[in-house]
Amino acid sequence: MENSDPFEIHNELLSDLITEYLDSAKKEERERNFTKWKLAFRNINDSPYHRACPILWDLYYLEDKKHIGIGKYDKLRSLLTEIGPAGDRINKAEKRIKAVTKDHGESKLDYPVIIEFKSRTKDPFYGDKVTMLAERLTTSDIEWCHVKESESTTRNLDLRLTNYSESTNEERISTLVISEARFEDSGLYYVSSKAGERLSNQLSLKVKGEIPDVFLRESTTCVSLGGTLELEGHVISTPPAKKISFWKLVDGKKGVIDISLEKYTGSTTDIKRTPVLRINKLNFRDEGSYWLRVENAVGRGESKHHEAKFNEDDTTRITRYFRLIHLGGEALKYILERKAKPSLRKYLEENTEEISFLCSRSQMDQLLKGVENLKEMDISVTYTLLRNMPNLDRPSKGWGSTPEDDNILPADDIERIRLHYEYIAQGDIPSLSPTSFTERWTELSKAIQRLNTNVLNPKIEDIKDLKLDKIAIGESLKALESNRKREFDLQFERKNIPIVEIQGLESVKYLKRAELTGNIQSPANISRIVWKKQNIEIDISEKKYSESHCNIGSTEAKLVIQRINIEDIGEYHLLVENESGRARSNILALKIKEKKPKCEILGKAHRTFILGETITLQGKVKSYPQSNVLKWRKEGITKSKKLNLDGEKYKGSNKDHQKPTLVINNIGIKDCGIYILHVENLKGEADSNEIKIDIEGGKLIK
Repeated sequence: MENSDPFEIHNELLSDLITEYLDSAKKEERERNFTKWKLAFRNINDSPYHRACPILWDLYYLEDKKHIGIGKYDKLRSLLTEIGPAGDRINKAEKRIKAVTKDHGESKLDYPVIIEFKSRTKDPFYGDKVTMLAERLTTSDIEWCHVKESESTTRNLDLRLTNYSESTNEERISTLVISEARFEDSGLYYVSSKAGERLSNQLSLKVKGEIPDVFLRESTTCVSLGGTLELEGHVISTPPAKKISFWKLVDGKKGVIDISLEKYTGSTTDIKRTPVLRINKLNFRDEGSYWLRVENAVGRGESKHHEAKFNEDDTTRITRYFRLIHLGGEALKYILERKAKPSLRKYLEENTEEISFLCSRSQMDQLLKGVENLKEMDISVTYTLLRNMPNLDRPSKGWGSTPEDDNILPADDIERIRLHYEYIAQGDIPSLSPTSFTERWTELSKAIQRLNTNVLNPKIEDIKDLKLDKIAIGESLKALESNRKREFDLQFERKNIPIVEIQGLESVKYLKRAELTGNIQSPANISRIVWKKQNIEIDISEKKYSESHCNIGSTEAKLVIQRINIEDIGEYHLLVENESGRARSNILALKIKEKKPKCEILGKAHRTFILGETITLQGKVKSYPQSNVLKWRKEGITKSKKLNLDGEKYKGSNKDHQKPTLVINNIGIKDCGIYILHVENLKGEADSNEIKIDIEGGKLIK
């Protein structure tokens, strides 16, 4: 295949002339042709250097001096006149160059400047980068000109615009770059002087592109609720697609589908692959119009809408089942009205504090309205209140568990209704086969009958025999969707209720420091943190609780109790509130470690007093459990004497279990001796240190 690049044809010609005519393998012919060339070259350059240099260097000289160039070979032809058929080779190369440089009926060689495409194609896609080169410039003072396809007028390109850039290097080559080709960039390009004289050939640029053609077809059949629907797209896009997305229209509202959700596992909008929308576990919320949208650099294309509708038998079964569950909610409310004594309003008023920990903020708002007839109360709220009723027996397997078939206590049936409600209210709306519908209908209707002693029997039969038209089904499904949304919001709110836990030593030494730490997790902003003892709020600003803190912005709260004593024994918990509800931590029952008592008499171990003086001995006792025996003794040489605090000779206290005192009036010789404090509690007994008392000039009395 012949080369179509003028520069390569030019180089090929020079190479052939050297190897075939000027550097022949025949020595005699080579020497003869070399001599003829040098003799002819004297007319151009007769320097000593060029008389002996290789012919290739002479050719470089001719190109540098512009004597020869691409398609310009008159000087070369005259130099080779005497060398065989070299002229024929030049003529052939010249014709090839003219053939490949024709553009719009003219040759690039007709002008002093040649412009060519450097980018891969002269017909780029919309948004592609286009580069043009202008070669053989004699000056850098030029203008790039553009003639639009739709116009005959010429405009000089404003190279200050962000879409264009131009540069000229030292070799006098100017480069024009169109960063993102647009349709208006199509047309003819050339270079002119500042005076408007055209200096180059013209280049034709044709920008290609259209908005995408998009098609969507159903590749799998929608089986029914709970099944899978797969839609496959087909895209024709020039230029290539930049973005692909699936859209859905429901009740006049359209929105893009987030295929990263588990619901759409198996879907893809990768521009390098066939777009696929896979909808798993079909439910009523999946009904609607679907379409595929594709964007490229030109614009946006969309497929026709695909309508997704489900089997009418499915909708009828779901509607009847939903209405029966709603009837089950009435059964729960019937039980609640009977259990809430003396009335529901009174019950709510008396138990507001406790109920607030069972319900979310929105549930509490609903309850605090005092809706005595319960018509507006959700099943989830009713169930929560019932399971915390003290006068309602627990289910056979406990609250929150699935009862066995033979478990038929009222609380078992309450659990059954709760399970049916959660089955349809949480997650995807399920598909009900005829068999599944019959099984669920039987179990739920029997539970309702047992709870209400046949009060609601007629309503069960009404639902079963009700003729459902499209309007009735639509209303029920709309109510179901509203109910599901309310339950979804409730679940979201419950997730935002704080989680609180407290830790600390449950058993602390008497008069030592106790520390409780609360760990708080709250997705929503916290509004209140309170420490409580025996359900009474603790004022942590008191000196006893110094170092404690309940900072709203912190994930930790601390309760520090200084010198713990009997009054500090009790149950502690932490209460945290945010916008979604209230949470109470676990309860920590604080105790004081029980040990044998310790006691001492303060002051010097040996004391001397004046006859007739009144003296006081101060004791100190640490005892938990509290001391039940407290005695003062005087030790003689041979015996020990218990002192009787009768108020005459000896005064003081054996009632103060922490700081007992002994007062000795009118001290005499008989009072000299050793004194000891004796303490007993349920864990043991203890004696204090000895204190020796003397009288000036006296002696110890036996």
